[in-house]
Amino acid sequence: MANCNLVHVVFDRSAQNPEEDAAIFTMHVRGTLTGLPDSLVSMTPGSRDAWSARFDNFLDTWKTLASPKVKCVALKWYDLGASADDDMGPPVQVHVKNKAGVASGQVLPPQLAMSATLKHPSTGGVGRHGARWGRIYIPGITVDALDANGRFTSAACQVMGDAVRYIFQPAGTPTGCRSTIWSRTAWSHFDPNVVQVDDVPDVIRSRRFSTTNYRYRVNV
Repeated sequence: MANCNLVHVVFDRSAQNPEEDAAIFTMHVRGTLTGLPDSLVSMTPGSRDAWSARFDNFLDTWKTLASPKVKCVALKWYDLGASADDDMGPPVQVHVKNKAGVASGQVLPPQLAMSATLKHPSTGGVGRHGARWGRIYIPGITVDALDANGRFTSAACQVMGDAVRYIFQPAGTPTGCRSTIWSRTAWSHFDPNVVQVDDVPDVIRSRRFSTTNYRYRVNV
């Protein structure tokens, strides 16, 4: 489906541990047309370029909260299939990035992330039947973003929330694109009207260290 793309946002973590794979969060971006905000139009290289430039602004904010040991290295674009069972195939476009964090604090364990929840007007509550919502898990955050109780500070939440809000606004004119929520059950888009960033770190088990550098064992 060329009118909506899945985007893999790829972060290199090898500076934390050379054995680690990339951390990825995914987003959906749909084609738009000025004056017809709900219409789906084909994504183009130019609309992807416009979104990539908008995403750079997000990265410029992210890096102030993130460690130099984590670096965004690519945006990989895939055309969605006609249904959830279709193979998307190889990327239709790749934007190479080279943006690392600049925060000086100790990086948090790799399985901890700052999450941004995207809410559609249908959302009666995340997890409720029929609610339309999405979430991205932002890696590389340092202890500088934590308060004395281990929660993200209100300042960090607000800065990140504003940055995520920016990438959910339309990019490019007159034919452009915008970030959206894509439902696998409805196989359709639902544009969010609220971005929410909570102060509780999320745990993404798939991002934890895959190997141990040290293990202590003692017989009982």
